[in-house]
Amino acid sequence: MDNSINELLVSLKKGDDGAFASIEKQYTPLIDNLTQNLMSLPDMDGDDFRQEAIIALYMAACSYDPSKTSVTFGLYAKICIRNRLISILRRRRCMTDELCEDLIANEDDNPEYAAINAAGFESLMEKIEQSLTELEKSVFKLYISGTANEDIGSSLGLARKSIDNAIYRIRAKIRKLI
Repeated sequence: MDNSINELLVSLKKGDDGAFASIEKQYTPLIDNLTQNLMSLPDMDGDDFRQEAIIALYMAACSYDPSKTSVTFGLYAKICIRNRLISILRRRRCMTDELCEDLIANEDDNPEYAAINAAGFESLMEKIEQSLTELEKSVFKLYISGTANEDIGSSLGLARKSIDNAIYRIRAKIRKLI
């Protein structure tokens, strides 16, 4: 799947409009998952958030460069979509607060903000990689790609309980980092 997604990303960057349709189709479950909780919030239109998530996926697809990171596109897209949706929620939450409006003005149009976010993401991923054991790194990469714990255990030749414990340790280490 990594090769096909990388091929689609290259095609998209070359101007193939059909490539994004294929990317969107592959990542529909991720978009549904990230936007599902927002539909239950008062005064929140789920369709608007879904459209924003699709825009974030498109922007992630256009900006992803596998030569500059060891992070999979799936994780990169998930973080980009999640961050955009959180920014929208923050904006809506503080629309009545003029100070808050000043803080978020032109956030999406600011290249410095985008660079800081990208640098922060890369820095966090480096810190995570440095704090994990080799086993935890293997589990982490499979886990963030959406692989089920049972499947991770099968592919690494470990019991489900070992995988659950590794994920628990990974989460604890990440909590300490952030």
